Amino acid sequence: MAEFRVSPISYLILGVSLIGMASVLQPLHFPTPEQSIHRRLQNSIDYHSTPPLSEVEKHLQSSPEDYQGMALAAEAAASSYEHEQSISLFQRLPSDGGQWEFIREYGIGKRCEAIDRFSEAEAHYRAALRLNPLHIDTNMRIGHILLCSGRAW
Repeated sequence: MAEFRVSPISYLILGVSLIGMASVLQPLHFPTPEQSIHRRLQNSIDYHSTPPLSEVEKHLQSSPEDYQGMALAAEAAASSYEHEQSISLFQRLPSDGGQWEFIREYGIGKRCEAIDRFSEAEAHYRAALRLNPLHIDTNMRIGHILLCSGRAW
């Protein structure tokens, strides 16, 4: 009768697979406080509900460089029609000449457009386009503002 023998490489592959599964499932089942607040903010955006603003502000004071949380909080405030609060949260994002500055300018532009401050919205969209000239939604939004005001793109 042949004897079945497991090679050490099989154990190594099994160990690496288990570690990979644990690292993928960790945020879902055992989130860090930051991941937990990000999830609650995303749910507020998805379901158009008011985010827990006092909890968000407390988190942002303790983690002032959590730019993802700040951007999510701004979007959550906007989804519950708190546009001024959303603008103030977007303004706290850094001027890094990259992703966060683009998100700030684009987000403020959308909020200004929602509350009929079209000249401000145009200025913010132009700033966003300087950072990402091929962003489709920004181009469409500024084109719409220009069309409604009778100006050419």
